Amino acid sequence: MQNKTSLLLFFFFLSTFLKGQAAVELEKIQVLLAGIDNPITIAVDDLPDSCISVAVSTGNIKKERNGRYSWRVLLDTNKAVLTLTDRCNNEPLAKRQYSIRELATEILLGARYRSCQIDKKVFSEQKGLACIVMEGGFDARLEIQDFQVYLQKESGKILEGHNIGARFSGNILTWVKSIEVGDEIIFSQIMYKYPGAKQAKESTETLKFVIK
Repeated sequence: MQNKTSLLLFFFFLSTFLKGQAAVELEKIQVLLAGIDNPITIAVDDLPDSCISVAVSTGNIKKERNGRYSWRVLLDTNKAVLTLTDRCNNEPLAKRQYSIRELATEILLGARYRSCQIDKKVFSEQKGLACIVMEGGFDARLEIQDFQVYLQKESGKILEGHNIGARFSGNILTWVKSIEVGDEIIFSQIMYKYPGAKQAKESTETLKFVIK
């Protein structure tokens, strides 16, 4: 997948004895996005690819083929540094700092519904929640670890439960299957996780559904 937004960054050699120009192209976006492989192209004038050494201050960078790399970073920091070195002459080439930001995401019921009034039958058929990546050019979902559920019955009785994973299970699944017209159900404190991340992140979103 390729985003329409691209940034071509030029780096002039730090050593006065070197000639040429180093170019790094971020093909997807102007900053590094956490939790995915950011494809980059690295090329240096008058220097073979075999002489280019690439190092990063955070995350992991993988060489796919000559001049082509993928760089995966997490949200443990908001900055990342890419350093290029001429390994053949043991001389520095360039160094560049990038910002890191998280992917724009949205929590949806059944990967489709935002907070709304919803038909009883439609709601009872839903299997769980989904954390959808909303960035243009990406089609991905992040792992939902757990969330809180508050069910207010039409009678005024309030039930509270906890669900592990994205799919409804246990009491929560029972509540969803037996939902009644006039009930209100809220999903909050939704924890999701980026691929490779050590800790989950709490969503700022809360979903509320009124059953009709």
